Amino acid sequence: MKKVLLSVLLALIVVVAPITTINVSARSVYSNYINARTISSGLNIQPTAVMEVSDFADIPTGAKLMNSGITSLIFTPDDQMNITLGAQTMGFSQVFDTYIKGLFIPVLRLDKNTVTAFINMMNSTYYIKDIMVISSDIDVLQTISEQEICSVVNTVYDLQNVKIPQNRYDLWQYIAKSNVTYTNILMFDGNDTNLAIAAEYLSSMCKVTWATCDDYISTVNAISCGVYGVVTTNSNDFANAMTNFKKQGFTKAQNVGAHRGITSYANENSLTAVAGAINEGATHAEIDIQLTRDGEILLCHDMVTTQVSETPNVYFEPTLSSYIRTLKLNDYSSKYDETFPTLEEVIDIAVTSDLILIIELKLEDARTTIINKQPIEKFLNIMRSHPEMDGKWFCITFFRPFADKMRELAPEIPVGFLGGATSGYELDQGIAGWDGEWAPIGNISSKIAFMHKFKTLLDETYETSSDQTMQTYLARGYVQNGWTFKDLSHFKTRLNIATSDVSEKCAMLIKKIIPTQFTISESQLSSGKLTVLTQNYNGWTQERVCDIIPISREGNTVKFMLYYLENADGYNYGLYSQLLTYEII
Repeated sequence: MKKVLLSVLLALIVVVAPITTINVSARSVYSNYINARTISSGLNIQPTAVMEVSDFADIPTGAKLMNSGITSLIFTPDDQMNITLGAQTMGFSQVFDTYIKGLFIPVLRLDKNTVTAFINMMNSTYYIKDIMVISSDIDVLQTISEQEICSVVNTVYDLQNVKIPQNRYDLWQYIAKSNVTYTNILMFDGNDTNLAIAAEYLSSMCKVTWATCDDYISTVNAISCGVYGVVTTNSNDFANAMTNFKKQGFTKAQNVGAHRGITSYANENSLTAVAGAINEGATHAEIDIQLTRDGEILLCHDMVTTQVSETPNVYFEPTLSSYIRTLKLNDYSSKYDETFPTLEEVIDIAVTSDLILIIELKLEDARTTIINKQPIEKFLNIMRSHPEMDGKWFCITFFRPFADKMRELAPEIPVGFLGGATSGYELDQGIAGWDGEWAPIGNISSKIAFMHKFKTLLDETYETSSDQTMQTYLARGYVQNGWTFKDLSHFKTRLNIATSDVSEKCAMLIKKIIPTQFTISESQLSSGKLTVLTQNYNGWTQERVCDIIPISREGNTVKFMLYYLENADGYNYGLYSQLLTYEII
């Protein structure tokens, strides 16, 4: 992984063009943030609609605007920041004032020839706080991320020309590059047969997938694949496609993380708990790490053994791992006979599965004594000794020193912000945690500025979030992960990853609809029901009777989605299939 990271970083250190010294002295400043538009549907997470504009006359207005669901507009400027559509050319500031201000999020498609003009515009002509940049050139996105004037510009990595691989981990190289440039959206061709693979994997790694669609059918297909953004050239296609998603549920199964592993029948943060998460089909396992006196990384939520061990009051940081590893956990069963596991042991059982580790950097609450022992360096040494884990883990933390050090040493790894706690180091220094700049989720502009400054994910408790707020973040490339659920009420939410104390209750719930044949009779089609093979969270398969949602028919060829609704511990949980093509026999 060291070699991979080095090559990524070297590839990104490219001088695109001389940039003037940045001072926020723009002649005009616009700082408002618009809310994302939604269309009435049953989708828990509704994709946002983005329009690639080809003519000024096509930009929706009035009632058409409200009914289109379009939130963002993509324009391609020249090196003077002029926009030419058809026979008409206007400066971007005029386009913004005339067509965009207060109505849309502008998304500018840039390359090496235009990025300097954009930065200079932001610096000296028109500073727009709520603006996005899209590029197929990662160096352009890196340039944007390095400019102070672009400190809140959200970016999109255009990968339309990349064929999505069948092995989802082959996408890690693009996610790693996007993390280095703090880019949260990756855009693919909506007609790619492996689009669902990208949408599922990117969401599991806290990224947003956009898909470019060229007609109504491809739009339905992209939505059914679970993308979080649809790019269209026709403002009607998205609205028409959304009419097919009236039933409550998800277009891909919600990511469910086992909090400290499976704890209903195993010790928290134990090897059995992690193995249980794999067997029960959790998509993620959230684990906590501590550092011992001799530099070993062990799993435990607290800095002291009191809550989980038969031997209380043993602190990790001043104690040798050889002693701590003689201590027994408060076992559910004497057959387990477990002690505090090493991170290496967890990796050994997780690496051959699709379980993604969410590693919380507890590490004695970032006290000065632990900071001086370079815990992040020791942690990364372990992770980098297992390149087979690339793309199968990320971090979360309450503490800024750890987030800063991760950004310095491993910028390719996403880090989630859990809350505005003050680290022990900051307490010793008499300074506020996170510079005192934490903002509540409802304050979108301040929160985006905070996340950009510290390059963190949106990983906070869900209670204070509204559906509209989550959609507004989603339109800018942010998915929210949330914790910690005691039941399956997370199936009602717009959360991307729901961390749960009862994730094992999802084991037998439907995760994927996987029909094994693609023929149907007229009577079956007319019945509106079809029995097909489905897969549960834990990987088991079973037949279920699904609803048919018809999309189109040409002769004996029909396209439709399948839908299944079940009761999940008292909550309704619905799931759509991808768009399917069947032959009538």
